[in-house]
Amino acid sequence: MPSGCQPFLTRRFELALQFASGLHYSQCRKGTPVPYISHLMAVSALVLEAGGDEDVAIAALLHFGCRSFPIWRRAARLSDRTSSPNSASSTRTSR
Repeated sequence: MPSGCQPFLTRRFELALQFASGLHYSQCRKGTPVPYISHLMAVSALVLEAGGDEDVAIAALLHFGCRSFPIWRRAARLSDRTSSPNSASSTRTSR
């Protein structure tokens, strides 16, 4: 490791990359033979190079997953038990 470089990305990032790769394993960039995961990796790299933290880099890796797989949208709504289906925003309460 170069002098002054501290480990920044944790196992969470590695798992997110594996997860995103698995989700998009059979997809290519539109009209090309280039694997779709290359786009997600490039966006994540841009985030990191611009000073973003690991959480934002992980979001970049996963940014297309919810849009690509509609069942995730439903699961995300169900997991937030405090949200109202008719409300534009939700308020979290302690349990």
